Amino acid sequence: MQFTFSEAPFQHKERLESSSGSSTHTQSDPAKRVVIGLHKTNNPSEVVPIEACSLQHDSANTLLQAAAEALALSPTQPQQLSAFNPATQRGLLRQLILRRNSKNQYMVIFSTSSFQPALLEPLVTAVQSCNVEVLSIINTVIPLEGGVRPHRRKSSKLNCLSSQRQQSHVLFGTSTITERLCELDFQISPESFFQVNSAQAEVLYDLVHKAAGLRSTDIVMDLFCGTGSIGLTLAQDCHHVYGFESTASSVVDARRNAEVNGISNATFVHGDLTKVAAMMGKQYPNPDVIVTDPARAGMSLEVIKYMQQSGARTIVYVSCNPATQARDISQLCTGACARYRLKHLQPCDMFPNSAHIECVAILERF
Repeated sequence: MQFTFSEAPFQHKERLESSSGSSTHTQSDPAKRVVIGLHKTNNPSEVVPIEACSLQHDSANTLLQAAAEALALSPTQPQQLSAFNPATQRGLLRQLILRRNSKNQYMVIFSTSSFQPALLEPLVTAVQSCNVEVLSIINTVIPLEGGVRPHRRKSSKLNCLSSQRQQSHVLFGTSTITERLCELDFQISPESFFQVNSAQAEVLYDLVHKAAGLRSTDIVMDLFCGTGSIGLTLAQDCHHVYGFESTASSVVDARRNAEVNGISNATFVHGDLTKVAAMMGKQYPNPDVIVTDPARAGMSLEVIKYMQQSGARTIVYVSCNPATQARDISQLCTGACARYRLKHLQPCDMFPNSAHIECVAILERF
């Protein structure tokens, strides 16, 4: 086992999710103001106010402080511009999300429980007034539990991007932010996943590329493909990439990213990944190489069963959660249906100064 280290142990995080909390139920502050911070360890219902985070760029801390100051001065508090309480399903402000690209440009996302742009004006003005290049300000509305969705006026002039669980309204600027990675340009929507450490992501993707051992005739299956960042970096060295993703906005981004970069041998499919077995060999050719990069929860038994029976020469399993990765690899490599063995494991320090790590596993068919 080899370890890959990061050359930037601080200020590497390019996406920070800060939650809003009310001192009414989380702090002893008699003013009971809304605060911005991070969830307390082992107590996600409590928000700890922060003024800065050493893992993000100084310019991100500037935006964070501006938003916090705007909340402290807002005349609408606490009756209207209130923190969302998951227990009571009341309150407006859920999260502040800052996306930064390598050009030090930002997408600022205010996540709320309903669409009330007038109440967000103090926050929007605050981040626009900073000496930071903000390309986009988005209000992402996450529906209340139980299927209750906020009312949206048909006369709204704001651009609205629909997704399965939420709606994103452009309050200022563009609907996407662009990042350059491995000599390719990626346009990223508010709801889409993208690596939070772009510099180290290039190291990670180089590991994936080497692990895949591609041939010019290979069919590559890219599971949990997101915005297509892994698949598109592999496309130049194989016959065709087929990416599968359950988040609709990510598939839209992936298709657009292929077009932007002039890549014609990549196809991205939106759908339920547990049903991927029904598509391969019929709608799409069987893969020679499978690259999978699931969320922290890992893969379902349906996906694992398909991979065991796929006949792929190589499986490259990328994970940010070694525990679920180990569980899935054990299932792939044991039992009556086992056709793969673990060849190599490569940790990559994607998240310096944290307890997290990315890991690339190579499984070969026997």
